Amino acid sequence: MKDANGTIIYVGKAKQLKNRLSSYFNASEKIYRTEALVRSIADFEVMITETEVDAVLLERTLIKHHNPVFNVNLRDDKEYPYLRVDLNEDWPRFEKVRKRKDDKAFYLGPFSSAGQLKVMVSLMQKVFPLIRCSRYEFANVKRPCNYYHMKLCLAPCTLPVEREHYLTMVHNGIAFLQGKNRQLIKVLKNSMKEASSREEYELAAQYRDQLAAFEKITERQSVIVENLPEADVVGLYQRDDQVSFCVQMVRDGKLIGQDNFLVKAPIQD
Repeated sequence: MKDANGTIIYVGKAKQLKNRLSSYFNASEKIYRTEALVRSIADFEVMITETEVDAVLLERTLIKHHNPVFNVNLRDDKEYPYLRVDLNEDWPRFEKVRKRKDDKAFYLGPFSSAGQLKVMVSLMQKVFPLIRCSRYEFANVKRPCNYYHMKLCLAPCTLPVEREHYLTMVHNGIAFLQGKNRQLIKVLKNSMKEASSREEYELAAQYRDQLAAFEKITERQSVIVENLPEADVVGLYQRDDQVSFCVQMVRDGKLIGQDNFLVKAPIQD
């Protein structure tokens, strides 16, 4: 959403765009901040993604790059969520929290919404088989749960697991959530080769599976362009006597915005 000066004032995502916009304009009762947003809107710009994951990543990139004023003012009463990891624990886990404390733990975020955070953690857990149960469940479990059998957890609760290997996966999970894709691919490949050279073939297979899962996830992300760090991409469509141009800006491998232009088509002989 843009104001009269063309400044981006709000970025959001929706499965059903009509329903989302109607909630702003047709609501029976509007809070003051929503009314202020509606009064400020002069133009809309729509960007269509292939998947919900792409929408979450694009929303996060656009908010971080443009810092729209109403993405701050229109949040709910709760603070933006963080992801907390205490690396001093025997078996660290990723936990969603609402406030950042001075407790020497590592914090990721804040994330623009709990939904965004849920999607990112879900993707991370598909790559790295880390603990996802509560501390009570971890302490009282008698046998590995279904996540272990689905290769989504190493089950250090009941099985012998090297803590150093587990901590390596935690750090890799942090790198994934920070968007350090190229660095992470290099780390996983090197770890796989080193484990294989030591004839630790089971460990090498774990790194191989993590690398395959990571590459499968990242290849679907059309809003992150690994091989195109800096570019302006131009598309056009002509109908009758008008031509529509769309210019998309890619910076540091991320789609950060677009401009649209509608002009009269040139006269052709």
